[in-house]
Amino acid sequence: MKVWIFLLLVGVINKVSTDNKNDVIEKVGCGLHSTNVELAQTRSAQEPADYVTLDHRLIGGSESSPHSWPWTVQLLSRLGHHRCGGSLIDPNFVLTAAHCFAKDRRPTSYSVRVGGHRSGSGSPHRVTAVSIHPWYNIGFPSSYDFAIMRIHPPVNTSTTARPICLPSLPAVENRLCVVTGWGSTIEGSSLSAPTLREIHVPLLSTLFCSSLPNYIGRIHLPSMLCAGYSYGKIDSCQGDSGGPLMCARDGHWELTGVVSWGIGCARPGMPGVYGNVHSASTWINLEMNRLRI
Repeated sequence: MKVWIFLLLVGVINKVSTDNKNDVIEKVGCGLHSTNVELAQTRSAQEPADYVTLDHRLIGGSESSPHSWPWTVQLLSRLGHHRCGGSLIDPNFVLTAAHCFAKDRRPTSYSVRVGGHRSGSGSPHRVTAVSIHPWYNIGFPSSYDFAIMRIHPPVNTSTTARPICLPSLPAVENRLCVVTGWGSTIEGSSLSAPTLREIHVPLLSTLFCSSLPNYIGRIHLPSMLCAGYSYGKIDSCQGDSGGPLMCARDGHWELTGVVSWGIGCARPGMPGVYGNVHSASTWINLEMNRLRI
């Protein structure tokens, strides 16, 4: 009897150990980046989290080190023109903004470049399916601004191409996070940046953001969040739509937001607004499972 109980306990312990190991393997496989994530995780904004302006472009940032954000992908039109950014969340799937497909939702109208630094570089992948969040723009402008693209062939994970982790917990205000993209560096310009750029912005309180004069009645909860500085000058711009707002947690980078909308580019008092990925995590996982079949 004692021997049977001992063997049973050993089996349970091994099962728990294996499950935990699988969880660790799954976590280790995403969100790894060459920079010191622990340092980024503990950094705080240099000013109290006020507000900033965001739209669809990166202004006031700097060129990223090549391949330092291996999940940032580029969505191109059929003619090879820059359309939007996106984030690799699985070797088969990219998360981007629904409004990137406002004029055309046909998968054959687009392609994706993965693992590139210069605009238009990286490995080419066909878009084989586009799924828009069912609550996008339903009853509230730009709410649930999310789209999933299935790509082919699947991405071979490497140091230059790797999925980012989906958020395990809700966003934490005042945390300093990173936005990347090939969008314009000047408001009103239609030219995309030649290389991947990045900005560092703090997450803002949604209560604070929704009380700003230009944003009253325009911030949908829980599908939106804001990030930026009170003085402006640092922001995303045209062409950055769909790209990642990412925050470090437990040694990995998580996809906290998707570049969605804003008023102008880097204007004081008008924060950048992002799709809150945590609010759509259930749909994202269900949709990936559905499209994978």
